[in-house]
Amino acid sequence: MLGSRNIVPLTRAIARRLLGLVLIALTLLVLVLRPTRLPAQTNEPETRTVAPEPTTAAESDQPMSDPSQPLFPIVQDGKLGYIDASGNLVVAPRFTFSLGARFFDRDLAVVALDGQGGLINRAGDWVVEPSFTGIGEFSEGLARVRREEGWGFINRQGELVIPLRYAAARDFSQGLAAVQSGDRWGFINGAGDWVLDPDFTDARDFNAAGIVAVKAGDRWGFRNREDDWVLDPQFERVGDFSEGWATVQQEGLWGWVSATGELVVPPQFEGAGSFAAGLVDARQDGLVGYVRPDGSWAIAPQFDEGDRFTDGLALVQQDGRWGFIDTAGNWAIAPQFQSAWSFSEGLARVRIAGKIGFIDTTGTLIISPTFDGASGFQQGLARVEVGDRLGYIDRTGQFVWPLSR
Repeated sequence: MLGSRNIVPLTRAIARRLLGLVLIALTLLVLVLRPTRLPAQTNEPETRTVAPEPTTAAESDQPMSDPSQPLFPIVQDGKLGYIDASGNLVVAPRFTFSLGARFFDRDLAVVALDGQGGLINRAGDWVVEPSFTGIGEFSEGLARVRREEGWGFINRQGELVIPLRYAAARDFSQGLAAVQSGDRWGFINGAGDWVLDPDFTDARDFNAAGIVAVKAGDRWGFRNREDDWVLDPQFERVGDFSEGWATVQQEGLWGWVSATGELVVPPQFEGAGSFAAGLVDARQDGLVGYVRPDGSWAIAPQFDEGDRFTDGLALVQQDGRWGFIDTAGNWAIAPQFQSAWSFSEGLARVRIAGKIGFIDTTGTLIISPTFDGASGFQQGLARVEVGDRLGYIDRTGQFVWPLSR
């Protein structure tokens, strides 16, 4: 039993300890209840606040992985980059122009660096490192590529699926590609196996009916996938199939064959273009008119020059001035321009007083002629030139990317 002298000091010690515990508890309670500036709890790593940087389409409202959003090549300080249709910089300019300025094919674009070509994605990252001296467009999932040892084919993942062993190559069409082995052309499938042996001096692409123009010696004919002639070699020149017809030249005159290789209109015209809107521009007695597939004139020859129909109108020249006609041969836009180009996306380039502007299909001047050069509209934008500077405008003529070198 403790003596009475020890009771008071013990009681005071206990009281002091309890008071300390209460103060600690109150301090913790205040810390818990006080508002904090801690970062919100997310699944993302914590970031520090820094000075704002320019946003790109990838960081704002345009998904980098969305292949439906078009991207456009631009030049800045002599380097190639890409913008979206609103003019946001998506891929910073850092590439060179040794392979030209290509558009994106869905999620990939051909670009060059230090004279070598490769493929980038929409974030500007290399999918295929720059190691090729030539790259074609993707067709049926494969693109032709070239190095010193020859041409081969890669897939969209950048894998070399057909070795680099050909002297030349064309794109795949209908499951086959024309390739040159030595000095002869033949056709391979997607596995690189020969389907038509290399027996030809030149070749084009297969059409949907399984017919292809090939050259034997110095004459062109038409062959099928079974490697049989459907039209013997007899033509000096051939055109590509368009709307199911291919023009052919024999003894200096032009006619055309059907998609199955039948000679429908024997050569009889001085010149012929390609079919569009069911008509082909053809020349007779020095003048251009428009002909039906059966060889009859739909629009009598009366123009100095003529082009194929686009957006329902054909560009023609008469008495040194350019205008546009409809498929009945009536003037839709009277001949009045120094020079002009066919319609694209509802607008056509015209030159007035030495400068280029744009008209609509009624002939109304939509964008004033202020440019030294311009491309046709593609996916809502047109590239324009003033001096040595390039930029992009929208359909109202407003710049979405300023003129730059």
